[in-house]
Amino acid sequence: MSESTSPGGRVASAVAEAVGAFAAPRMRARVLSLALRWARRPDIPEWGPDVREFVEGPLLRAAEELLGVDLGAAIRDELAPMVRMIDDAERSGVRKSVPAPPAMPRMDYAPAPPVLPTPPRREQRNMATDPAPRSLPIVLVASDDPSAVEALSSALAGHATIEPVRDALAIMEGLGGADAAVVVMDCRRPVVRVETLLALSPELPADSRVVLWGEPRTLDQSLKMLGIGLPPSWVRCGREAREDDVAAVCRVIST
Repeated sequence: MSESTSPGGRVASAVAEAVGAFAAPRMRARVLSLALRWARRPDIPEWGPDVREFVEGPLLRAAEELLGVDLGAAIRDELAPMVRMIDDAERSGVRKSVPAPPAMPRMDYAPAPPVLPTPPRREQRNMATDPAPRSLPIVLVASDDPSAVEALSSALAGHATIEPVRDALAIMEGLGGADAAVVVMDCRRPVVRVETLLALSPELPADSRVVLWGEPRTLDQSLKMLGIGLPPSWVRCGREAREDDVAAVCRVIST
């Protein structure tokens, strides 16, 4: 029998669906966020024994803490068939596709990026008469590519301060600060999956913006299979976008 890999984010989506069956969107996001914190993981695991450990450990404890013991057990029981299937496939040495969760209502989000105006030319400040500048906005960058983070920092010098982040919890905590409203998700060298941040999106501040840099070509197909769409505050930068292109987008949406 040939080996087949499961589409990215299927387990994360199934977990989000199971929690969402017993909790409102904002509480669901809190449960997932707390579970990731206790698991010390950047993402919900997608394969192997880590799935069972996450569901029966940090996720169960987070659900019990925020929703109560009975609902925590109900969420665990809801996910038990999926966990058993992954265990069986792991023992047999054949990686099977995780079944798609029940289809969520389609969102009417338009994924097309906005038309961005040309950034204004930076004027020379008169130190004697002009008021002191405000503190620079913070742009969070989730990337496993240190050179890309450094290049973005150089491209945004004088416009924004770059702050690297390594997991979904750091993104949520960073966006909760007064000076951070933009996060760049480097999909070419990711440290956080798009599906994970989408599951947590109800908990993000209303004014936050997410820039997807080099999103995979299969993203739309994956989101369609999961029955979700990108919120209108999420901006796409294609796979051909360079650091200067991403910086130009950040300058516009962070002002």
